[in-house]
Amino acid sequence: MPHIRSLLLMAVIFSAIASCVPTQKPRTIALNGPFDVEAAELINAKGDGSIKVQAFMRQNGGGIITAAGRKISLLPYTDYTNYRIAEIYAGRPFIPADEPQPIIENDPQEYYIFTRTQTADASGSTTFKNVADGKYFIVTSVVWKVGKFYEGGSVNERVTVKDGEAAEVIIAR
Repeated sequence: MPHIRSLLLMAVIFSAIASCVPTQKPRTIALNGPFDVEAAELINAKGDGSIKVQAFMRQNGGGIITAAGRKISLLPYTDYTNYRIAEIYAGRPFIPADEPQPIIENDPQEYYIFTRTQTADASGSTTFKNVADGKYFIVTSVVWKVGKFYEGGSVNERVTVKDGEAAEVIIAR
């Protein structure tokens, strides 16, 4: 009987401790800026430029984790995209993997038509070809699991293509 009481007491203590651990709720973001389809058309314009992207993160122990197999997206830099990324990333270039994805309200569905997405190779790289001169955002994630927890996160970077050049972007954290 004393053994059962001890087990019950331990169960109550563990339950109380677990209930004290804060859980993050996702932020809700109400996007109110206008989406300019004409400005976003840049993504569909054919050009002579290219953008080579490589994304990776360094673990605390020094190991390198790449974006291998992850989606890398190219977004046209518009007032709306700039506003959207600033809101989602809360002014940071990085969203930790353990932070819940925000809930987006007033999300214009046509926004998703104006992106180009490719899958990164084993080195966390991809190249967007036939890119028109202009400004763009690169968005991807580098995530890995340590025990029960995810580390890494989502990252974004700005890039400009001019005069049909081959731009290179290394996203490293």
